[in-house]
Amino acid sequence: MAQITDQIIDTITQPPAKRQGAEMDVVISWLRRRVQILQNVDKETLTEIVRFCYYDSASRDDVIIQQGDHGDRMFILLRGSALVYIDTSLSGEEDVFIASPAPSPTRDPSHAPVANSQGSPDGKKRSRALDRSKYGRYIMKYGRDDQESYVA
Repeated sequence: MAQITDQIIDTITQPPAKRQGAEMDVVISWLRRRVQILQNVDKETLTEIVRFCYYDSASRDDVIIQQGDHGDRMFILLRGSALVYIDTSLSGEEDVFIASPAPSPTRDPSHAPVANSQGSPDGKKRSRALDRSKYGRYIMKYGRDDQESYVA
């Protein structure tokens, strides 16, 4: 699976004008198989999506979209995972459906050590737990660290 992911990344990191034929067909085929909302999209539209999409990477604890942001794009996770949090005070919803149980503190990346050099007189990085409570309530996880291709 990593080989196909690398192939997809190689294709979509090229300038759009250089994305051609067989390499685009590999990405289109993969999108149809792995991304449910794209399964019935015609080839011409998928070709345009592949031609003009771009590759971006995020590190652990990066916020890729925040509640209330205008939804003007779609994310397809090729590797890793993304956690979803909802602040019900911003959404106006009191009862939010939880799609999966909250990760346990030992497995939840929100409790994983992260580098922190603030307040360190010697400049060495210190570990601290990331506080995700400011993002609201945990709802679900897209993707898995050992599997690819979920839409967020």
